[in-house]
Amino acid sequence: MYLQSGDHVFPGGWSLKNCKTPVLTNVRLVGVPKANKSAWEAKEVDASDYVMHYTDNWSPTDFNQMEHTGEITFLINRGPNTKDPTPIENLRNKAFYVQMLAGYWDCNYTKIGSREEDFCKLMTGICYGGVISEKPGERIMKCKVYDYSKIAKDILLFNSPFFDGVRDINAVYELFKYCQFKEDEPGDPAFLLNGHVQHAVEHDEWGGSADAHRPLDGRVVSLSKVWALPCAYAQLQGTPEFRFADGSNIMDGLYKISERSGKPIFFDVDGMLHYETFPTADVVFGKDESGGNIDTLWYFTESPSGYGQLIFNSLTKELAVDNIFNNIHIISSSPKREYIMGDRINEKSLYDPSSNAFLGYRKTFLQMDGIFSSEEAVEAVANHYTKFYTPPVIYKFETFGLPLRCLDVIEVDGQKLVAQTISHTLDAKENKWWMTVEASWLSGEVHGNIII
Repeated sequence: MYLQSGDHVFPGGWSLKNCKTPVLTNVRLVGVPKANKSAWEAKEVDASDYVMHYTDNWSPTDFNQMEHTGEITFLINRGPNTKDPTPIENLRNKAFYVQMLAGYWDCNYTKIGSREEDFCKLMTGICYGGVISEKPGERIMKCKVYDYSKIAKDILLFNSPFFDGVRDINAVYELFKYCQFKEDEPGDPAFLLNGHVQHAVEHDEWGGSADAHRPLDGRVVSLSKVWALPCAYAQLQGTPEFRFADGSNIMDGLYKISERSGKPIFFDVDGMLHYETFPTADVVFGKDESGGNIDTLWYFTESPSGYGQLIFNSLTKELAVDNIFNNIHIISSSPKREYIMGDRINEKSLYDPSSNAFLGYRKTFLQMDGIFSSEEAVEAVANHYTKFYTPPVIYKFETFGLPLRCLDVIEVDGQKLVAQTISHTLDAKENKWWMTVEASWLSGEVHGNIII
């Protein structure tokens, strides 16, 4: 690459002499792959007969981020007349990609199907080699499974563009493109984002029943409104807020956009990236307290005669009083740089020990953001956050496995909940698929039976 000063020729035929200086501030080299071409070819192997044990865990790290990991235990005993390693053992020194499926064979217990073709996917991810251990009669290799967020964390940004003022779905899509994931076919990691961007051009929203771009498992993406990222420039340094530092990774940038917009971001079981509104946002921050406008995907019950899958061993119910806020404080500014403040306080939580959600001291929820920009918006946001006056409902239970994932809406004997922490355990020796679930409902409202 050579840099030299030069002239700029305008369409009218005249030119401005020596206006181009050999000063370079940004360089970005982008390699565009051929359509529908991968950097490498996959060789599919059915490793079901080698799997002894598998665990799969969904856990939220905060309101907007979900961590999805797993661990596979392979049996890699060699045959009696060979010293050659098994095909699985040959993967110990390289990364390999996996899809984990589970189901029930010839079983009338579950409603998710009892044939091989009805097996449900639990995870699509990547393993980095494995750890081999031996004992008499048994050689096993344990492999940690990561979803594709691990790849986005390993890819670093250099000379990042800035996204101030850009529509959030477009910013997420453009930033994710740096990972060079495919996007054309259902199941490609960027397929949903690509479709949502196209849908949002005409409708200023994506997801919901009108958006034809959906996950492969048939779930409907939550209806999500387009939101423009703040144009917040540092006055002295002249640095855009949404220009990411050299050496930061792609996932950190996506998390920052997710945090500011309030929309969760995660990879689903097929490895496709989701960026969408929290499924119960309309109920939590709207006027509807019934929960009736949220589709329930799974039903559970304590009673053998109840409706839904039976809960085994124990069901614990909790009102998370330590999560209460009794003071809401919102700070913003208008386009004229006027200071705007909204404050709400639950006096009973401060002074009345006999009241529900009593704390006896002030606990403040603070949000400072110029995006609200008006008294009306600040007042509306402060009123919405008064839902934090009530302790969240938290249920914990265990049962036989279902393809339940984080953010699924479930019901337990009439109480609506949002699944948060899910742990699946599949054991070949016991021929068992077990699941533990922790789910919550933020507003603390009761839908159906009394919760506690």
